[in-house]
Amino acid sequence: QAGVSGLPSTTSTMIAALFHEFLCYGGVVLLPHSYRYAGWAGALAHISTISVATIVLDFWLSPTAGRNVRRIADEYKVSNEVVYALMAANLYLANITTVWLLDSFGAVDALPPSLYDYAAILRAAGSVAVYLLATEVSFTAGHAWLHHTKRGREIHNMHHLCRPASISANLLFHPVD
Repeated sequence: QAGVSGLPSTTSTMIAALFHEFLCYGGVVLLPHSYRYAGWAGALAHISTISVATIVLDFWLSPTAGRNVRRIADEYKVSNEVVYALMAANLYLANITTVWLLDSFGAVDALPPSLYDYAAILRAAGSVAVYLLATEVSFTAGHAWLHHTKRGREIHNMHHLCRPASISANLLFHPVD
């Protein structure tokens, strides 16, 4: 059975999956560099190409993505287009917030420490440890609120309608969530 471009379906699926992984990595890791070299125009261009391509490829590779959109649209009695608009808003707001926070804390222009500057390496490691602890505590507390309160469950229900999850499920959530 032929897949994309006449290749056998397993080969084309593997190539598409590898390309998808590359786009996912590039969507997250390269975003600050796009901002560093081209400002907000670069960040928005990055989000509009790499991040959107990742989501489009998810819909192409996985029947789960489209089913999740339809399930949410049916549950909330809106059109699929409203759910797609929500996904776009979540994508852009999350990435813009990330770039703004990185820029506000000077992380975009920070250079890595020299391998011979042990004090700088320890400071960088300490900063990463504090960041991981702060994000883990805040995420866990927020997620507990979403699961253990009536209002939180109402807000978080949209995300749990994604069964099974795919890459796009990261964008299928209530904006308060």
